[in-house]
Amino acid sequence: MEDEKNYKGYIFSVSIIFSLSILNVYNHLTWAPYLTVLSMLAVVIYNYIQEDVISSEKVGIFRFTLFLIVIIVTLFNMTRGHLSVGIISYFTVIVAILMFHRLIDLYGNKFYEEVWGCLSLAINVLGVFNIYQIIYKRPMLYDFLNTAIKSYQFVGMDYYRTSSIFGSAIPACQIFVIGFFLNIFIKRKINFLINIILLVDIYSTQSRSGWISLAVALVIYALIRMKKINLKSISFNIFQFLFFGFISLGSTILVAINIKAISMNIISRFGDSLSWQNSTDVSNLQRVETIESIFNRMFTGSRFSLLFGNGVGSSKDFMKSNKIIISNFDTTDNQILSLFFDLGTVVTLILLVVLIIFFIKSIKNQKVAESFILLSIMVVGLFFYEGFNWPIISVLFSLFFVGCSYNVAILDKEIEFNE
Repeated sequence: MEDEKNYKGYIFSVSIIFSLSILNVYNHLTWAPYLTVLSMLAVVIYNYIQEDVISSEKVGIFRFTLFLIVIIVTLFNMTRGHLSVGIISYFTVIVAILMFHRLIDLYGNKFYEEVWGCLSLAINVLGVFNIYQIIYKRPMLYDFLNTAIKSYQFVGMDYYRTSSIFGSAIPACQIFVIGFFLNIFIKRKINFLINIILLVDIYSTQSRSGWISLAVALVIYALIRMKKINLKSISFNIFQFLFFGFISLGSTILVAINIKAISMNIISRFGDSLSWQNSTDVSNLQRVETIESIFNRMFTGSRFSLLFGNGVGSSKDFMKSNKIIISNFDTTDNQILSLFFDLGTVVTLILLVVLIIFFIKSIKNQKVAESFILLSIMVVGLFFYEGFNWPIISVLFSLFFVGCSYNVAILDKEIEFNE
């Protein structure tokens, strides 16, 4: 009974943490990311006091060692960089990984899948409410957004991009794509109808990075899907079916009526932005020349900086002092590039090696495959903006990263046992 009480308490705590992680875009709540980190630390500390200490053997000595190196290098770079940037971005990821690893190790995939269920429900609800933004071209909570976020909402404009409750179209699109795949993995017939709504939401964000994430995840899903869904095991509710059926039917009709305009809009939205050398898209030119500048700086600087980074937030300082194309643009618009500049080659290569391991293992195991698809959505998106500035993105990245790691550890033990 006590164990069940703790279990439900942790599910509730994670739900609260998800809620806290989206509040920093609203008035007078810029401190919310710090409360998010403190809340996760509290869960970790309480958990270790109440339960037995975890053994590193459960995650594999190799992966445990890599994670330890990442922690040391990150904390070192926080001491020589911007502490606030470090807490909001990288430290949030580290603490979230510790929290989810501990909880999933204690309660197994049952806990992981229940978090999936809560997350799926929340995204589905947000997806339905996002229809309001599509119709009225205005966030539902617009009056509560802080001034910085309000400045690029383009309320009422033809080129308005929906952002749900997240303050920006890019993280909103990523989260809708996550919801789309959660609905595929969670076996409910109603999810097919909800996914039609989510596809409309994904389009309405006008986020090219989100669309690319969706395409990449669909390709990976097609490559590593192990077996067909057993339709007999899928639950069904007539009232939900009618409600979401009505909304999804309306969405389908609207898409069908405007299919030509939508197709042309997607084509024009990309334009020649995917061309590395011949692009005329300002955003793409900014990104390409930023990559070239960062790489030039890293490989002509000291070997120590190349290996261990320049300090947390140093990429922001570099962009401020080195104009690329857009004036007063203080972001690389690429989280992986910022990570490379801030934390160095060692941490970047560790991340790459672990992702390759996850992909290889995902071919052999459905649980790993599902987690890897969700993680790949986060990783692809991070190439197009500094996603760790949104705590919700950091928390979700950590959740799916731990899900991959945990199920890879289980798979390794099964293979070892069979041998």
